[in-house]
Amino acid sequence: EPEERFTEVQSIYAVHYHRAVAEGLLLASHHENGWPLLQGYQRLVDLRSRGLAFSQRRRLEIARASAPSPPVVDLVVCFCAERLMWLKAMHRLPWRETEDRSIEMRDSVALRIYHKCPPATAAEEERERERLVREWESYFHTVEVRFVLDAVRADDCSAYLAYIVDRYDSLPDYTVFLHADAPEHIPSLELLTDTVFAASRGFLPEETGFAH
Repeated sequence: EPEERFTEVQSIYAVHYHRAVAEGLLLASHHENGWPLLQGYQRLVDLRSRGLAFSQRRRLEIARASAPSPPVVDLVVCFCAERLMWLKAMHRLPWRETEDRSIEMRDSVALRIYHKCPPATAAEEERERERLVREWESYFHTVEVRFVLDAVRADDCSAYLAYIVDRYDSLPDYTVFLHADAPEHIPSLELLTDTVFAASRGFLPEETGFAH
């Protein structure tokens, strides 16, 4: 309706403008001496274009909110009882305070915690799941806690294998397999956070393949 109304008013303006010019009621001197009609009209058109662009962006945001896209990156963490505070560096490193990557992490990166030390009872297990989800759900697109019950291997290998089996038919573009104490296994935390950020934005080349 607003678009139709604008077109109607625009047509009325054009008719009156051309009639005034044809009948000699509107002269060039009127534009030069304080009647900036053309500039005003151009400003109105510019404002309309901005309004249409804003409306389009708003509709896109609403559509994304109602039907969120799947994550681009999965962080698969083999976890027992370690401190996971280092995951906050995915949003912002303390020594790089001007770089805020929180939007990309919430939009495109999922956290999949594969728990290798499950509690003794189902009730305790549920409380543990709720605790981890509550702690990290504001940081990532999705937070999932999966308890891996294996009597043969209680290490990261079976956790990563469980993830592959779970997601074999719905793998994201990139998967990052991590120890729960990841900073102790890599030379620089920035190497990890920058790689995840690059993957979330689609900056990694397609031929990247497997990287260790």
